[in-house]
Amino acid sequence: MIRLVVFDVDGVLYHYDIEARLAHLSGTTGIDPDEIHARVWRSGFEDAADAGRYSDPDAYLQGFSEALGAPLSKADWIAARKASVTPIPESLNVVRRVAGRCAIAAFTNNGPLLKAEIANISPEMTVLFPGTFFTSAEFGVAKPDPLVYHRLADRCGLPPGSIYFIDDKPENVDGALAAGYGGGHVFHTAGGMAGAIRAAGISLD
Repeated sequence: MIRLVVFDVDGVLYHYDIEARLAHLSGTTGIDPDEIHARVWRSGFEDAADAGRYSDPDAYLQGFSEALGAPLSKADWIAARKASVTPIPESLNVVRRVAGRCAIAAFTNNGPLLKAEIANISPEMTVLFPGTFFTSAEFGVAKPDPLVYHRLADRCGLPPGSIYFIDDKPENVDGALAAGYGGGHVFHTAGGMAGAIRAAGISLD
């Protein structure tokens, strides 16, 4: 029996536009967007941050600035991150319907600053997932490593087989299933997600 549905965030509940984020960072720093992507993303900095290299938001922001090669304020980081996301209303509506039937959580590959500032970046998350919004950094390992799904299940106090996992990346769903989760769905549309949740035995009517 499924007792918890876990939703990925970017690509499932929000449209994520990395180009918009890069453009905002470029406007703030004067660095070319592709160069920013090379320094912060293609360098492996963000992957390492997702996997828990930085223990707190300030350390992460300092590391981000160092990778970027320019000082970046917390306000500018937040503004760039906020510029990159747009809610998907249909997906958020599915979350609300599921919440009336069983426990819900959100889980994203991200660092500690997003966790700390989620209310300023995606305020809907604090309403829909009070106390159950998780980032990979807090577990010290990122999706799709099966270990992170075990740690998430432990944090939620549930056996893996009672958790249903939704992500837009097939490899992340595969990781959840490898960890023994009770089911999973690769997101394409909100309607498809709702149908998959019903098929898992959760009524949304």
